[in-house]
Amino acid sequence: MEKTNHVEWVDAVRGAGILSVIVFHTGFLPYIQILNPLLASWMLPMFMFTGGWLLKNETFTRQRLFSTMQRLLIPFLISGIISFVGWIILRNIYPQHVLEQPIGREINKWLTGRNAYFNSPLWFIPTYLFASVFMQTIAVWWFRRKVLIKIFISIAIIIAGFLLSYPYRYPIFSYDLVVLFIGMIMMGSIASTLHIPKFILRTPFDLCILILFIIFSLSNGYIDMFQRQFNNEYIYIISAILGTYSAARLLLYGIHNKNKIVHFASYLGKFSMSFMIWHWPIFQWLTYGLFTTGVLQQITTTYTKTSFLIKIEGYQLVILQSIFCCIYTVISIFCIVMIKKVLKNIIKTNK
Repeated sequence: MEKTNHVEWVDAVRGAGILSVIVFHTGFLPYIQILNPLLASWMLPMFMFTGGWLLKNETFTRQRLFSTMQRLLIPFLISGIISFVGWIILRNIYPQHVLEQPIGREINKWLTGRNAYFNSPLWFIPTYLFASVFMQTIAVWWFRRKVLIKIFISIAIIIAGFLLSYPYRYPIFSYDLVVLFIGMIMMGSIASTLHIPKFILRTPFDLCILILFIIFSLSNGYIDMFQRQFNNEYIYIISAILGTYSAARLLLYGIHNKNKIVHFASYLGKFSMSFMIWHWPIFQWLTYGLFTTGVLQQITTTYTKTSFLIKIEGYQLVILQSIFCCIYTVISIFCIVMIKKVLKNIIKTNK
């Protein structure tokens, strides 16, 4: 496939990935012990793998550097500032004083990419930016290497990333995860040059990969990349590769059949970083909005940074979790899509 900025299956995979991130971050995903490994093992790594697939054999110019930084850092700063103001308003009136954290420490965490309370997913943006810029800088050198050398280098860098990582330790700008991301981007680039032999029956092969993904993911258990909870690091990487491949193949079938859901996923994927940045503060404001109406008092036990724990048990818990998961996901996506449309109209008017 031609390597362009918007390859349809890449957009679809990123759309499915960011939708998984949003659903997971609602805090209401039922059967979390089963679903977490199946989502978390691939939903973030696929950004790096697809980024490597799109990597071009071109000199990284200063203009492209500024363009990349502008595309990621400006939303990072704007959303951080707006979220910070919203957090300041909420922190003293939010239920159970959950958000009452030292202001100076939270600003420092935000500016150094370390999971600030008022916009936790922002840690991903500078981490991905540094890894992406590094790979674009060495792209010409990288594409001159033979495949076996590339494989060796990517595996060595991924191992180095895992060796630098320690559970519940968050260094400035996640330099350990930057190294890990670079290795994943390299693997994605390698994958773009490989071809499955024609004699292999594609549908049975895809089904085997999907089954292996489920087996490896469930056997590895709960995953949290930012907390550096990988369990077995090598099974995690295998699961990430298998999961990204499975998602790509399933979505590609949908693209060929012109499936509307897959088309929507492609739309989300084109603006995946916007959804990554903005869904978290929307969750926080939505939770406080529900709290002020008095809706939550009868069903909640404890509040978290963006959601709350429900005290009902049994099948009723699963039903309520599913309802709130859908509400938070839909409202988040709707708000971000509407904002993007308004901004697009404003830009057109100004022109």
